[in-house]
Amino acid sequence: MSVQVNDRKRAQQFYNETREWQSEINSLVIDLMFFQRILDIYGLKVSDPVEKRDIEGLKATLNSFLEYRVENQKVRNKTHEEYLQKVVEDRVLLKDKDLPFRHKDLAGEMHELRQGGGRLKNELFEKVEQLKQF
Repeated sequence: MSVQVNDRKRAQQFYNETREWQSEINSLVIDLMFFQRILDIYGLKVSDPVEKRDIEGLKATLNSFLEYRVENQKVRNKTHEEYLQKVVEDRVLLKDKDLPFRHKDLAGEMHELRQGGGRLKNELFEKVEQLKQF
């Protein structure tokens, strides 16, 4: 399963998929930032020290997720996307036997990011719902 010099159609599919991933990451970041803002607003009402500590822990988790997992994935996707663009535009003239495997690895990473982001959004939503009671 290698990408031949003339196999630009497959590279184009990989390229399009990678672009979709970037868009997906951007949407995830927007959602997470929305929840962070709501958490900040509702967190102002909280006076219980245990609850404040829970909120701060959740904020730290969110910041870590955004700073490390999301940013790292963005960079990896962008590098892959730029390489695919060169392949599609015939600027890279080679057989790349590893390309499908690298793409599959990135697809797996994106799957994990989606799952982690979904879990984090659920945690944030539950905390915001809880804070609405204060």
